[in-house]
Amino acid sequence: MANNKKRILILVFLIYCLFILWMTIFKRTPRVERKVILDLFWSFKELLAGGKRGRKEVLQYFNNILFFIPFGALFPWKKNWKLLLISAITFSLMIELIQYIFMLGWCEIDDVISNALGAMIGLGFVMLIDKTFVQREKRNFDEYKGIVEKKRSCGSKEM
Repeated sequence: MANNKKRILILVFLIYCLFILWMTIFKRTPRVERKVILDLFWSFKELLAGGKRGRKEVLQYFNNILFFIPFGALFPWKKNWKLLLISAITFSLMIELIQYIFMLGWCEIDDVISNALGAMIGLGFVMLIDKTFVQREKRNFDEYKGIVEKKRSCGSKEM
C-alpha cells in the first residue's frame, strides 16, 4: 500500500513538473531578443528607484514563488530538504537555459532564487501540516489504542 502511495505521489509530482514546463516553455512564443539578467533583486531596486517596470517585475518575482510552492509540497522525497533545494535549483536553471536558447523569456538569476524559495516554502507547509495535524492524529490514535489495550487487559483479569 505504501509503495503505491509513493508511486502516485511521484506521478503527481511529475505531472506538476510537466505543467511547469508547459507554462514556462511550451506555451510561449519566441521573442525578438535574448536577455540575461544576473543582477540580484534588480526588480526590487527598480521599484524602489521609481522605475516603470519595477512593480510588474516584483509581482512576477512573487508569482514565481507561488508557482513553485506545489513543487516543494509535492516533492516525493520530503525528508531530504537538500535534495529538494538542489532539484528546484537544477530544474529552474534548466528552464532559464531553455528560455535563453530559444528566446522564450528572460534568463534571470532572480527566477532561480524565487523558484527555489517557493519550493522550500512548499516543503515547509507540508512539514507544518504534518507536525500540526498528522502527529496530533497519531497521538490521538496511540491514546485510543492504549485505552483499548488497558480495557482488554482489565477484562481478561476479571474472567
